[in-house]
Order: sequence, then structure tokens, then C-alpha cells
Amino acid sequence: MRLSPDSRRLAAARYSAVMSAGGPAAVQSAAGTLDVTGASRAGRTAYRAADPFDRVFAGRNASRRSADGNWLGERLRVLPRVRDVVRNEPLADSAVEQKVSLIVGTGWKFSSAPPPEAFGLSPDDDRYLRLTDSIEDAWRRATGDPLFRLDYEEALPFDLQLDLAVRHRIVDGESIGLFNWIDDRGDGFPFHTAIQLVHPARLANPMGRADGWGGAIQIALRDGTSYTLDAEDVRAGVATDERGRDIALHILRAHPVDIGKSAIKSMQGDWIDRYETPGRPRYFRSLRRREIGQTRGVSDLASSLRRFGAFQEATDTEARSRLINATIFASISSHLDPEYLVELFGNDADKLLEARAAFYEASGSDINANKVLRTFPGDNFDINDKVRAANAYADFFGALAVQAGAGAGVPANMMLRDFSKENFSSARTAINDAFRMAKRERIVDVLNFAQPALLCILQEAFYDGQLALPPGAPDIMDRPDVYVKGTWIGPRREYVDPVKEAQGDRMQVENFQASFSDIAEERGKPLDEVIAERARDQRRFERANVAPGSFDQIAAVRGGSE
Repeated sequence: MRLSPDSRRLAAARYSAVMSAGGPAAVQSAAGTLDVTGASRAGRTAYRAADPFDRVFAGRNASRRSADGNWLGERLRVLPRVRDVVRNEPLADSAVEQKVSLIVGTGWKFSSAPPPEAFGLSPDDDRYLRLTDSIEDAWRRATGDPLFRLDYEEALPFDLQLDLAVRHRIVDGESIGLFNWIDDRGDGFPFHTAIQLVHPARLANPMGRADGWGGAIQIALRDGTSYTLDAEDVRAGVATDERGRDIALHILRAHPVDIGKSAIKSMQGDWIDRYETPGRPRYFRSLRRREIGQTRGVSDLASSLRRFGAFQEATDTEARSRLINATIFASISSHLDPEYLVELFGNDADKLLEARAAFYEASGSDINANKVLRTFPGDNFDINDKVRAANAYADFFGALAVQAGAGAGVPANMMLRDFSKENFSSARTAINDAFRMAKRERIVDVLNFAQPALLCILQEAFYDGQLALPPGAPDIMDRPDVYVKGTWIGPRREYVDPVKEAQGDRMQVENFQASFSDIAEERGKPLDEVIAERARDQRRFERANVAPGSFDQIAAVRGGSE
């Protein structure tokens, strides 16, 4: 870079001023290399974060590339490391398990709530209740099939498909699946939709082609026919149009590193169109985009991977050290220097060492069954009474857990599953914070996976006459949004202090800060299900001639007895 005459004069003036103030040492101090007191720190840039000589950021590659430029080239190095750490480090595995438990739990329940005005109804109309009940019933029949026919491989119920999909999104950064159509299902299962989960590694460019190409891609249909789509850009197996929309995925027929016949299949792939028919999705991709223009998902453990790795290494090293310390009872040391022995005895020094070894092989005598240890002349017998400090390691362990958990999005106490040092307030705060995170991430999987799956099932139920539709109901292909509208109820929030929290729930309802539906959904059930269970229990009480009192009456009786 050439400097203008004015810039050269200014630089020369600054150099002269520095030299007159202290010579070369002052030049080094001005450059920041000898600045240890902070007294001579002159602002080289308006923002110190932009300082090219800042020692904190020295050697770091602060990239200005796009999201794909940063991730796609390094993705295939990062993800195997993430999977390795999750497989072998209990703390990382616990972080994934906790996130899945918070987001999925034992599965989600869908509470239908279509806008009644879209169907020309009022919320209290019996026809509206029949409509919502039929929507929920169709979804329950699809997901509750005991033969798991909603699964393409007929191996997992929907709840475990959801569990596996969310696990891949956390570890691999995304989950992928196909909504297949099975023609012959028989009479036992009224739906043709079959969800096929796909390992994210199978989403890749054909024949290993580099990212950034475009052109015609061939889409194959089930009946053997095909058609052509024009892709503006293809990156990591995702084809997009000129607006940046996903239009097709290239799915390998097997994992790229597989065994047996699948190893041959992994060299082949198929393009899958985004929509099988207008309005019906053909596949889903669930990922949380962290930057604009991001094509593939980033693992939730990517930023904390080095902390988990350090945790694993430190734990293994400490365990080996403690094991060695515990298994060594004593040591024998000698004041005799081998070089001194050679100088003193000459060639007979080896005989002395042999005699010393023979002595220890034959030494030892018992007095009243008690062992007496004897040492060779000049040797000392030292008992190993050193105890490794536990506090320093525990503090280091805790600090790493906090940093790793912060990156993974899991509180350290939940990741460690250790609440021994927590009181009610701190435990509740940690759980609330975790649930806020879980609710935010649950939206990703609801919108990208669960809701498209629900739409596929309801489209079949609509055209098969399985829904209790009022006259004038809109076609589901015209208004899919009104049919899938509702609440997805995730895992229940467990009580830390059942008495205090139940009283708090009651106060919120009485003060109009929450509804009965809010409380029921927090406990993992739709209100309709709670009411039905309560009515069923009441009938059982009546048949058994049992009249349980209200909670107020029970409290009054307890108060009187005390």
C-alpha cells in the first residue's frame, strides 16, 4: 500500500516524536509490546476492538465471510468432533439429554383451536366443538397407532420420532425427514402418510460437487416419471431458486460412510422436490438459523465443544492421578548416588546393586504375624500420606461446567444433575430459565416438523370425510392455516415445592393472571383432557359411594385438629 506525501510526513513526524521521547524502547511501548502498566496506552483506533495490535485477539481469524462461507467448509470437521464428545463425555451427553427432555419430554399433545369465524361459527357452538374434537381425533389416531405405521420404517411411534429429530437438531444442527405416501395401507390404518427420518449426513451434493453450482436438476416421481427444475444455487445438497427458497434436496440413498450394501448405495442419491403436490410438503428441515443466508444448521454444541473437550481431558487426567496416588502405598529412596557408587567401588558397583535387589527379594520377617520391613543400608522407606486437594479440582470442574452449559444452553446444575447446593429459589430460577429456552427452541421444531406432519394428516382426513366440517367450511388446500392452528403442549413443569407452587397457580387464576387452560398446559395436559378425567373420577366416586371433600374443607379439618 503506497502512502500519500501527507501521510508520509505525518508518519515521519510521529516517529521523530517517539524517538525524542525515549528511543526504540518508546517505539516498542507505543506499539503495545512493553505496555504493562497501562499508562502509555494511546488510542490507535477509535474502538479498541478494531486495534490490529490488540494482544487479546492476536492470532485469531476474525472472519468477514458469509454464514455459509464460515460453516460449510468446516462443518465436516466440527460435526464428527461433536458426535465423538457426545459419545464419550458424560457431561456433553447429559447436556443433550437435558435439552431433549426440556423440549420434548414424553412427547407433545395437540390442542386444536381453529378460528371459529373462519368456519362461520361461534366458540360456544356445538359444531365448533365437534370440529376441534375431530381434528384432535385424527391426529391421535395417526400418532397413536400401536403398529407405528406413521413411521416409514414402522419402528418408532411419533413421540420417539420427535425425540430423535430434536436430538439430531441439537447435535447436528438440523433434522431432516420425508413425508412419504404409501399406497397400500389396508383397512386398519386410514392414512397413507409415512414419516421417514433422514440422517443429516445424507443431505449432500451429488457426486461430491463443490458448493455454489446451479442448473437443471431431475426430480423423480413415484410412478417412474420425472421432470426438471432449474436451480439458481446448490449448497451442501440444498437447491434454491433466485429468491433463495428451498426448492429441492439431494438425499443420498445411504449414509456416506456406511457398511455392507449401504456403502454402495451411499454413492447414489435422488433429488426430492419441496412439494409433492401443490400445498402438500414432501420433506421437512428443522434448523435454527443463526445468520441470514445460512443454508445448513450449526450444532448447538459447536461453541462449547472446546470446553467439553477440556473437561473430558481434565477429568481423565485427574482420575488417573488420583488412582495412581491411591494405589501407591509407599516408596523406597536411597541417598547413594549411582555415580558415587561407580567411583567408590569401580567395577564392583554392579555387584552392589545386584545385592541390593536380592536383598529386597529375600527381605522381610514376621513377628507374631506382623510384617517387619527392613531396608537396605542407605535406603529410606517413606509412607505415601499425601492427599490430593479436592477443592481446587471441584472449583475448576464447576467453572468448566458453567462455561460449557452456557454455550450448550443448559444450566450447569441441570447438566450436572446436582442440586445439593441449591435452595428453592435458585432451583426454581434455573428451571424457569431452562423452560424459557425450551419454549423458544420448541417453536423451531413445531413450525418445521410437527405442524407440516399435522397438515399432511389433516389433508387426508379432510378429503376422506373424517373431519366434522360445518357447511361452508373452507377447503384445507385454500386455508391450511386455520386447520393446523392450535397449541402444542410439551413436557409438564414438575413442582419443586408442590405446596407453594400449587398455591401460586391458584392465586394466578383467582387474580385473572392465568386461565385454567394455562395451568393445565403447564402441567402437560389440555384442559379438555383434565375435565374429562375429573368427570370420570367423579363418576367412579359416585359408584363407590365416596364423597371426597373440597380442599378448603380438608384444610379446615386439619386446622381444627391441630
